[in-house]
Amino acid sequence: MTTWQGTVRMTVAALAALLLGACSVSTTVSVSSSAPAQVQHLYITVTGVWLNTSATAATTATGWVGQELNTPMSVDLASLDAGTVTDLVSGIKTPPGTYRQLRLVLADAADPLSSAAEGAALTWNAQVQYLNSAGTSVTLPLELPNRSSDLVVPATIALSGSGVGPFIGASSGRNSTQSAATVSSTPTNSSTTSTGTSTTVVADVAVNVEAVRHLLLFEYGNTTAALLDPRLSAVNAAKAGAISGTLDVSAVAAGVLTGTQGVVVTAERLSDDGTRYEAVKSVPVSTGGAFTLYPLPVADTGPTTYELVIHGPGIRTQIISAVPVSAGAAADATVIQSSSLPLVSAKSFTVNTAANSAPLPGGSTVGFYQTIPGFSASHLVEYETPDPFNGGFFANVTLSADAIDYGIYASGSPVSFSTATPVEGIGTYRIGAFAPLRAGSSLSNTVSAPTVSTSAAQPVFLPAPGASVGGGTLGANGTINLGGAGRFDRGFVLISSGGELIDAVNLQASLSGASASANFTLSGLPGGNGAPYEVTTRLWNSKDPAGTLVRTAAASTLNPAIGGTQSVSITVP
Repeated sequence: MTTWQGTVRMTVAALAALLLGACSVSTTVSVSSSAPAQVQHLYITVTGVWLNTSATAATTATGWVGQELNTPMSVDLASLDAGTVTDLVSGIKTPPGTYRQLRLVLADAADPLSSAAEGAALTWNAQVQYLNSAGTSVTLPLELPNRSSDLVVPATIALSGSGVGPFIGASSGRNSTQSAATVSSTPTNSSTTSTGTSTTVVADVAVNVEAVRHLLLFEYGNTTAALLDPRLSAVNAAKAGAISGTLDVSAVAAGVLTGTQGVVVTAERLSDDGTRYEAVKSVPVSTGGAFTLYPLPVADTGPTTYELVIHGPGIRTQIISAVPVSAGAAADATVIQSSSLPLVSAKSFTVNTAANSAPLPGGSTVGFYQTIPGFSASHLVEYETPDPFNGGFFANVTLSADAIDYGIYASGSPVSFSTATPVEGIGTYRIGAFAPLRAGSSLSNTVSAPTVSTSAAQPVFLPAPGASVGGGTLGANGTINLGGAGRFDRGFVLISSGGELIDAVNLQASLSGASASANFTLSGLPGGNGAPYEVTTRLWNSKDPAGTLVRTAAASTLNPAIGGTQSVSITVP
């Protein structure tokens, strides 16, 4: 399964008229991205940017402040590597207040082609072009779990006449792999107006769209499709830094750097419960061996360090501890070492989901962990997202069957590695699962390299993610008006929150009759608090999957704060 990653940066300028105590706010949004070498182009088309003071406001609620873009922009995220950015919009007038959501509105792939997409010679408003396993270039429309195509970034941005207050990015409850980031800003310049003295306060906020393992390829009928299921968080760009380096990739087998997994570098930090390291940001290594991780959050006080994990097919996993990061631009990155860091070839084996493994909620991610001797927490060595529609991984996941090379950052001098046998044993991994709005699973399940040579994938039994971090559960009963009997015989319901997939329901059994309607029931959704859940159907006829595909959003949403079992109705046009 193939996934990629993007980053969005928002700049907020607060103009404070101190004599009157008034404040006007001007907002500029920019975007940067990183995508694996397998991806040639990854386009999105942005049509609007909005903020709301309510953390639970639906997209149809009042209180949104922002604007639709006068001219939508189609941006190739694959062209924005190594921390480069491109402006999307500026001049959004934002009243003082505390804003808890930032909403990016995207044109859906199924919408009429926008002028921006047409100008970029695109086939769809959102599309991905990549090299498949045969090395052939393939272009597909890019879907999001919600038909509205909104991406909602949970955040807290306090704006007042005295400046920009604390900013908090996505909480660990929103995404168990990313912790909250705290942002503050102080006046950077001042000017005098006819009404008195005003102070300009600038806060740079980087919104991270994590897609490295969350852009999914899947099959429906005889057709391949692409679904972007991002993980969203935010970082203060004024308190963010970077890590960069160059790897000697001469030991990497041909095709790996442009393959499904690629060689990936992941910056990790310790989880809140201290049991494991979690991915903060992952980037693929270029065909020349270069990488840059930016933006990485930097603490308000004291030093900030990251664990760096270098992983991929056919190489020995390398872990570099205590890599310091200071606030600065990508060009000011901490360099791992001045010379190229050599990779070491290693035996590998492949894994995939066991046929009788219990399916995980849609939107879940599976992690493979190993523990360095002397460490109390396990490092995340690899992670992948199961196909929420068909089960299993789209492609077998390759894991190292070798020891780990472990070293400590040495102020830019060559890292001195020791070769260590993981606590779990060579070629053995703990397995964990995590999902939006749910606690992470235990790391009790394991998988090991086969004792005899085989090309068969080892079966993985997946542990279920934990309970809702908000407390309580939510159920849904739905009715789908199909617009005619026999029109569709395959389909799914997707439950999402702000563009992140929360779960999916297979409708095949309900579509098997001659009725003009279908029903679904889903229980165990995370309850408690949070933004409303959007419900989207993805329906097609197996005789012509691509030609009959229709994606439809429900007019109403589900409210996780209420809990219980709620009803929703969808009419397919």
